[in-house]
Amino acid sequence: MPQNQQDVDYPGLWSLHVLASAAREGESWDDITARLGMRSKHQVLRTVRRLEQRIGVRGLLIDAGDRPVIPPHHHRFVEEISAMLATWAIARDRAAASARTYLVRVDGYWSHVENFAARVFGTFLPQGPVAGDRVRIELAPAFGRGRDEGGAGLVDDLRRGKVDLVIAPDDRTAAADNGHDAAGAVIRSVPLYRWALLAAVRPGHPLAGREAGSTVDADDLVGHELLVSPRGHRTRDLLDLTRDVERRFVIAATSPEPGALIALAHHSDRVAVVASDSALLVGPWTQETADPGALAALPRHWPALTVDGKVLGGGYRAYYRISRPAAAGREEPGRGTHLATMLDQLGAALRAASGALDERVAPWTHRIEDCTLDYD
Repeated sequence: MPQNQQDVDYPGLWSLHVLASAAREGESWDDITARLGMRSKHQVLRTVRRLEQRIGVRGLLIDAGDRPVIPPHHHRFVEEISAMLATWAIARDRAAASARTYLVRVDGYWSHVENFAARVFGTFLPQGPVAGDRVRIELAPAFGRGRDEGGAGLVDDLRRGKVDLVIAPDDRTAAADNGHDAAGAVIRSVPLYRWALLAAVRPGHPLAGREAGSTVDADDLVGHELLVSPRGHRTRDLLDLTRDVERRFVIAATSPEPGALIALAHHSDRVAVVASDSALLVGPWTQETADPGALAALPRHWPALTVDGKVLGGGYRAYYRISRPAAAGREEPGRGTHLATMLDQLGAALRAASGALDERVAPWTHRIEDCTLDYD
């Protein structure tokens, strides 16, 4: 018997679903039990009997000739139940679709946020068939710490599932791209831009170039006071790799802020060694752009550093993981689709910037030496 009026007015969806399934014309008990995942017709009948008790109706389903039968006077009731369940299924699917929220955890460098990623992280909206999803972008704890460690561990954190997307140096692409993490998730990557190591000097400095694309050999830095990043930063470690018994550098000052190094060099004869993707703060050493939000072009007199004719530098990639491996050539919908869209928008943000990061090093691209720093 029903416990209260609410039991009568709102019977369980499962019992209603069992009744509607049993009402399909021409099906045997074996067909119904297989579809419902029940062991026997007796389990189906018992479920319907409990429904009858709850709503105060008898004889909704009978066993006639080893087939389920709905008596004619209950046909209308069962049809209305079937229609109600179909409406419920549509409402449930719509609710599930509208309520999907994906957390995307990202890690990388603050300079990337400043130069191009902020406009994507701050305004990202899903597109295409999953446009109704909600995507919440969250910066990983200690975001930007990789800068002080030369990018070490960024891809490893991705493999461990700590983050979903990282912008990291293009060091071990062959090992990291199109691989899998310990849980079997797919790791993919796309190239973002290239960079070169530059000597940021004042106009008229002995090392200043005369035109865009000029270079200076690392040997020529010997005897000049250098302004560099602290050890552990990628630019500093790359410079240190060029040291030998004859090439010794004089380090005048260090700072993690390339803008400060550039400013100090602009007002002295010192040489700031910075990466081409450094944010150029407002100052007399920058060239004004038509778009206030665009990336400033590099001063034409800043030369790139070379060793044996090769320009010191490298590249950056966006590495991302898809929660489950691709099946039958199809990627997991949802997170994987959103990450792919985000990468497209990151690329568009780079291309939209005047003096974009790849364009800054265009004169040297074919000469940039891919330097793999042996970080662990």
